[in-house]
Amino acid sequence: MTLIFLVFHLQLIGFFEISPHLLQSGERTRSALGILDALVHSLRLTTLDADDTRMSIFPPRLVPTVAASSPALGDAGEPVELVRTELAAWMRRSSYTLAHTCPEAVEYAPLMCGMPAWTDVSEGEIRKEECRRLAWSSLMVAASHGSYNTSDSAFSPQMDLFIMDSANTST
Repeated sequence: MTLIFLVFHLQLIGFFEISPHLLQSGERTRSALGILDALVHSLRLTTLDADDTRMSIFPPRLVPTVAASSPALGDAGEPVELVRTELAAWMRRSSYTLAHTCPEAVEYAPLMCGMPAWTDVSEGEIRKEECRRLAWSSLMVAASHGSYNTSDSAFSPQMDLFIMDSANTST
């Protein structure tokens, strides 16, 4: 069993433990999330893009920064205008959609037809993207637990998880 496969299974266990079931307990939930967090940390899944100059930097206890030369800012100025500009440009390049590159998607995944398709992508890039998605979904499971924990009448202290600290994306 690969470690990435193990992370995926731990996410499922974590998600199960934050959901209502007969054997649910705070101890089981904290244990599942703790193991998931430790594995994500030890595999360094949050640092895959640490050396990419286009990525935002989240230093501990400071305001996040984006490099001035970042293409994410572009010439559009306002963030809303940037989204409109990028969306319009993407629509003009619609030959990159899943529906264009995989016509079967219309039948089997109609809601995903407008998604960008992956063409000419190396196996290494696909693996990196899978790791990014594992890191994001692990964060979502932990955030869901934190949200529930805060709203629960039997409030207990938040877990100090590595994946919940945005500064850990570049360390």
